[in-house]
Amino acid sequence: MRFGVMTLIDNVPDARSGHLLTPHDRLREVIELAVLAEELGFDAFGVGERHGAPFLSSSPPAVLAAIAARTRREFAPYYEAAVAARDVPGNNTPFRSLDEAADHGPALVGSPGRIVDKIVQQHVAYGHALQFFSVDSAGLPFHRKSEVLRLTAAEVLPQLRHELPDTLPWPSAAEDPVPRPVPEAAR
Repeated sequence: MRFGVMTLIDNVPDARSGHLLTPHDRLREVIELAVLAEELGFDAFGVGERHGAPFLSSSPPAVLAAIAARTRREFAPYYEAAVAARDVPGNNTPFRSLDEAADHGPALVGSPGRIVDKIVQQHVAYGHALQFFSVDSAGLPFHRKSEVLRLTAAEVLPQLRHELPDTLPWPSAAEDPVPRPVPEAAR
């Protein structure tokens, strides 16, 4: 199985401080998040298409081109509206307990073990070869998003890669961990 990070590039105020990034700063943050995802060994970075406030992702190919200019190896930028839509149902569903949210909520809710169990169960049910994670939530500051990605890369991905074999035919980040040089034209 391969693992990626997904964003719809929502731009909402931080739930605690009320601070709202400028569109320029939010887009720059998305590019930095993609660079970090590559450094941490994720296989792909996805951008979903949404039109109108609070989303800034009406042209994913433009954002993915900016990401491709900053990433070094054959990191797979990914764009498909259906993938973005898959993560939306259920995320607004009120849960009665933290256990219920951990078991049935978004992929990265719960302890590392619970997250692994949830993704393994989804893989068994649907047989998917690519799992995307989203860290965009309620205007979460970049340092918190990067912390979640670092914890996921350190505590969840190794277990998932052990339990779910990679069946895709092209090299993954785990097989090709050495960054390739950026072509001069892309700098």
